[in-house]
Amino acid sequence: MEVMNWVVVQGVSEAIASIAVVGSLLLVVIQLRSNNRTLRSAAYQALHDTEDGFYSDLCNDASLARIWKVGATGTENVPEEDQPQ
Repeated sequence: MEVMNWVVVQGVSEAIASIAVVGSLLLVVIQLRSNNRTLRSAAYQALHDTEDGFYSDLCNDASLARIWKVGATGTENVPEEDQPQ
């Protein structure tokens, strides 16, 4: 009878350990999802900041705006002095 009790204790402890492992894996999954959302948000923010600076420069510089407008229709419309070398 004494041996049976230790077998039951061992089975219960293994079940508890299995539940703990599954719980910790779920916690890791939740943390990874949160980290991915944070990184994606930071990437979008950096992209927005870059575009914001570019469009700000475009609005403040008439020559750059003209080149941008002409170049947006096709590079064949860009005057020779404005083309890259």
